[in-house]
Amino acid sequence: MNKLEFFDYIKAIIKEDIYDHLISIWINQAIEQIALQYNFPEMEKYKIIDTSLSINSFPERYKSINYIDNLTSKTRLTEKLKIELDTFEEKRGIPLYYIDNGDLTFSLYPIPDREYRINLSYIEYPKNLINNTDVPTLLKKDNLIIAQAMVIAVSVIPLPHETKLWIGLLKLYTGIVLQNNINKRNWKPEQSCKNRIVNPNTFILEVN
Repeated sequence: MNKLEFFDYIKAIIKEDIYDHLISIWINQAIEQIALQYNFPEMEKYKIIDTSLSINSFPERYKSINYIDNLTSKTRLTEKLKIELDTFEEKRGIPLYYIDNGDLTFSLYPIPDREYRINLSYIEYPKNLINNTDVPTLLKKDNLIIAQAMVIAVSVIPLPHETKLWIGLLKLYTGIVLQNNINKRNWKPEQSCKNRIVNPNTFILEVN
């Protein structure tokens, strides 16, 4: 599903034009909340960095680090806490350790004595859906995104009888995703909702 399809789906449930300006916000908030709670394979990224610096910047939308490999020395760096590195003497050499500084930067130790090629494996937050044709980078999670967006929606708009429904559906779809998809690779996006309709009894997409 793309942004417009998500919008139409949620609007068909809410049936109120006055909330149109909030629906896109709820969709992106839903994606953000899902990504905050879980690390999925499609969120894993890699970046090659040639650096001779002690302190380096993480890529945009960085969430957490998996590992750092020094490709030049063919070694995997060991993570250290900042308090541990603070006890080391300042010296230069082949980087053996790294620390996540907590400010979107990471430090290498020893300080590189020359330029090294670093392979950074990290988790990236999904992009916001801006244009109507944008699709989530979270794959095969359309129902989960909708359920999370509706949980946000029912906390704002007066739909008291649907609160338990959407909280229940959010738990259901979260369980399905975690059980079936969290350790898989090369997932394909869910089928577009074109030619599908919302079942008014279950609020689930069905083929038309």
